[in-house]
Amino acid sequence: MRFWMSLTLVLALAAGAPPAQAARPATLEDNIAVLLFSTEEAGREKAALSELFRTGRALTSTETLDALVQAVQHDKSPKVRAAAASALGFFGSGRVASVLARCSSRRHEKSEAVRHAAILSLAKFAPELLNKSSALSVMRASVGKEKNASILRIFISIFGMLRDRQSVPLLTQVLLYGEDLKLRVSAAESLGVIGDSSAIPALQQAYAESGARKMLLFREVIAKALEQIERQTAQAALTAQIGRTQ
Repeated sequence: MRFWMSLTLVLALAAGAPPAQAARPATLEDNIAVLLFSTEEAGREKAALSELFRTGRALTSTETLDALVQAVQHDKSPKVRAAAASALGFFGSGRVASVLARCSSRRHEKSEAVRHAAILSLAKFAPELLNKSSALSVMRASVGKEKNASILRIFISIFGMLRDRQSVPLLTQVLLYGEDLKLRVSAAESLGVIGDSSAIPALQQAYAESGARKMLLFREVIAKALEQIERQTAQAALTAQIGRTQ
């Protein structure tokens, strides 16, 4: 009974119908349910998932993972690909990170819903997994091509979360020349978290050019980012000095 209630809720959301009560976060079972029942075509991967689901075997098994990877890469339905991308967020591995990174790229995936689901799944992964996989390089390459502002904000946040110094030139471009003010704010925030001193000139330029009243929040974020970078730079210098004297 619980399974069918979950399935009904997920399919109602996918169809755009308002749920009777507040939606809860989707679980792995919900996403597999969408994968199994939201399209008419019954491929080999859906049959494999159906058997796993019916027999109650571990949903994190290798068979399930392989089926989800096949679905997110090859299924014709964007709903199915998005559900598979979301479900893959429960599997922490370098292989999955690389698959999701490819799905997050506009070059390889046209559906915004699928790209969004893939990026949200990537955000759940441990930093070392993203660093070891091709995920970060794919995300960096996607910044200049992605048009969806909400997807770009997730990219920018991930760069900051991982303190990815290689993304600093991309972030400074968004900071100085981005058309969306929210994206520019996100870029400033991530630059502050990363703490690379090479971003200081761009932050100072953006601060000087943001004198309009409507950009006061932007100026505050930039000032905070500069303070964070200066503090991290000072701490690094102090640590290096202590290391030389020991």
